[in-house]
Amino acid sequence: MFTQKTANMVTTIIKIALAVVLVMPMFIMQTMPVQAGTNVGGPIISDTTWTLANSPYIVTTSVDVQQNVTLTIEPGVTIRFNSGTKLQVNGELIARGIADNLIVFTSNQANPAPGDWYGIEFTSVAVPVVVDENENYVSGNVIQYCVVEYAGFEETCAVNASSLLIDNCTVQNNKGRGVEISGSDTLPGYVANSVIRNNQMGGIFSERAIVRGNTVADNWGTTYGGGIYAKNSELIENRVIGNMAEYSGGGIFAGKSIVLRNVVENNTSQKSYSDRGGGGIYATGSTVSQNIVIANNSMSYGGGILADGGLLTENIVRDNYVKSIYGGYGGGVYVKGSETFTNTITGNRVLGSLAGGSGIFVRYFIQGDVLYNTVVNNQGPQDSTSGGIQFWNTSGTGENLQVHYNTFYGNVPYDVSVQSGFDISGTHNYWGTVTNLDILAQIYDWYDDDSRGKFLYTPYLQEPSPDAPLPPPTGLSANFQNDSVTLTWDVLPSFITGWGYKVYYDTDNSLPPFVGIGLNEGDSPINVGDKTSYILTGLDSSSDYYFAVTAYDNLGNEGWYSNIIARKLGGYWVYLPLVIKK
Repeated sequence: MFTQKTANMVTTIIKIALAVVLVMPMFIMQTMPVQAGTNVGGPIISDTTWTLANSPYIVTTSVDVQQNVTLTIEPGVTIRFNSGTKLQVNGELIARGIADNLIVFTSNQANPAPGDWYGIEFTSVAVPVVVDENENYVSGNVIQYCVVEYAGFEETCAVNASSLLIDNCTVQNNKGRGVEISGSDTLPGYVANSVIRNNQMGGIFSERAIVRGNTVADNWGTTYGGGIYAKNSELIENRVIGNMAEYSGGGIFAGKSIVLRNVVENNTSQKSYSDRGGGGIYATGSTVSQNIVIANNSMSYGGGILADGGLLTENIVRDNYVKSIYGGYGGGVYVKGSETFTNTITGNRVLGSLAGGSGIFVRYFIQGDVLYNTVVNNQGPQDSTSGGIQFWNTSGTGENLQVHYNTFYGNVPYDVSVQSGFDISGTHNYWGTVTNLDILAQIYDWYDDDSRGKFLYTPYLQEPSPDAPLPPPTGLSANFQNDSVTLTWDVLPSFITGWGYKVYYDTDNSLPPFVGIGLNEGDSPINVGDKTSYILTGLDSSSDYYFAVTAYDNLGNEGWYSNIIARKLGGYWVYLPLVIKK
């Protein structure tokens, strides 16, 4: 007879059985051994694929991909290297991860550290990379969507190659330089869209290579080119930030290269040494164009840029400095025989009693004209004879040097200083004033010390040259009240019909571009005409805000940004790009 007691017993048995069924898989999972990975080493003599199913791969002794052999690595694979091992490629390596499933080359140590393994080496017989006209991968050696870290045993490079594409990778925490790539005129190497950071002997060495769209940050400890050391290369649209070199090129050292549209910020040339420096960029025989060079510093020459030959044009050089116990030269730019055209050089400094050339220091007059630049509001020691632009040489004459169509004003203590015994042709410049004696008071030359040459400044311009960059507005300040801000700035020294100002704001970044939206007066930028004060309303109390002002002229040209005002949650502060690194 099926009683209630029997029913209860059956129910209890079913519950116990169900619990066992549910718990058993967990028990099995907990007691199954963890996959140890696949050990690899020695020569690879036939085409091989390292699969995600067999990952991780443990390199117990160095791997050698032989000629005419391809090693393919699938997305998501991890390769762990024992101490002193490396991956050498004499044939072809195709390591193509994807954005959400990276390939990782790393240490096999329990507590990884830089230098745990040698790195990845492509020999001279490795298969060269082929890319299309847009530099997209077609065939050959490639490392794409990969991470390479903790390599550089005994200071070797983490990745060392000739014709290779490195794309969308992260190369970090290595003891040697992150990447060394030395291509040829017909078979260049490529480093693109990657992050190269925290490497102890520099970020990238490139020779006959194209280095484009990378972030190169916080690399240090090398004599030249803390971020990038380039020879016969193209460096285009990279962000080079927070790197350090002992002597030259804290951010970039470029020899016979093109340095174009890079942001070079907060890099350091650490040691004081004759004709060395270039906190941001050291360039010899190179074209340096359309770069933003901000807040770099040197202990000797060229806080922003040191240029020896070549061309400097259309760069923004702002808030860099030189500091030396002996006095530094060229807070913004130090030039030796370089053509210097249409640059904006502002807010730079030189420190030290013997310092000179807070904006530009020009050495050797035999060649290297200075034309159509805007050199304003740079600062040297008050008790010095430093100029916003300063000229010095030890031989030759200044008769071939042309200094014309520039804008000079607001530099402390002088706009121009002549430190040689030769006269300089300095006609057709604009001085922020049209009064002869006021201009003369801004120049330190023969009229102050008859051992020096004259700066021949007459005739001078009544208005800035339309081919020189517009100067950035100065003195931007703010008064915040509830959901509004009143911005006020100084009027430019010259203001002709059609000139005006634009007000910019943003909520997510203290660096340009400023593309804020949503305030009652409109989206950024707001054209305010010739006003030097403007009220913005509708600020969100839960957002940070950043404000800046630019000037434009009647030809549609627009200058660089003023100083930046920031309202942070809980208060406001002034953002100054200058960052002093110890």
